[in-house]
Amino acid sequence: MREHKNVRERTGEEQHEEYYTTYKYEFLIFKLGKETHSYTTTTTYTYLCVSDITDSLRNYVMECAGKIENAFESTISQKEMKRRLLSTVKQNFDTGSENYDASLFILIVERFVNKIEFPIIKIETEEAVSNIASSFSGEIRNSSDKDSLRRAYSSALEKFYNILIKELEKNIISFKKGLEEIQESIQTELLKDVNSEFNEISAKFENKEREIEKYKSYISALENELKIINVY
Repeated sequence: MREHKNVRERTGEEQHEEYYTTYKYEFLIFKLGKETHSYTTTTTYTYLCVSDITDSLRNYVMECAGKIENAFESTISQKEMKRRLLSTVKQNFDTGSENYDASLFILIVERFVNKIEFPIIKIETEEAVSNIASSFSGEIRNSSDKDSLRRAYSSALEKFYNILIKELEKNIISFKKGLEEIQESIQTELLKDVNSEFNEISAKFENKEREIEKYKSYISALENELKIINVY
């Protein structure tokens, strides 16, 4: 923000037309043939341009917003995240199983990673710009007016700085929450097929247990019958 606080003054030039008088004939106290001549002089001055101030204010907010957005994007590489997730899948799933479908897992990972939404920072600046533009206009040359404009500009910068900090804090929380939700969703989705297969195996096992119990009952009944007829 410091570099934006240093408002550069411009240098302007003004031309002034000056006049002088000559006479064609001069004798003692008598002067005849009066002629008036003109010439131009140039003076320089310094000033603050109000449009420079308002442009600088907009640029400051846009620049800071862009840096915040880039900071979020630089923390996560979607390409790297996909690679790591697929690597984890390969390490934890039986890739030799007939139920393992690499294309399905790739599709699941890509779908969820692409759901990551990076923050877009939008800060309204026009009200602050209008406040400055309504109080100052054109070239500000007077020292007192320059100081007043600088104070108004500095105050606006401070205001937007605080707004940007709050936006950053808010987006950190929401971005983290979004990542956690995606993480939970992708875990659920990746484990869905595994759970389905597990349930299928469990169901088959339960059926086998019931069949075994049925055979046990049959064998027990058969043994009782055999005892009655003295086969045992």
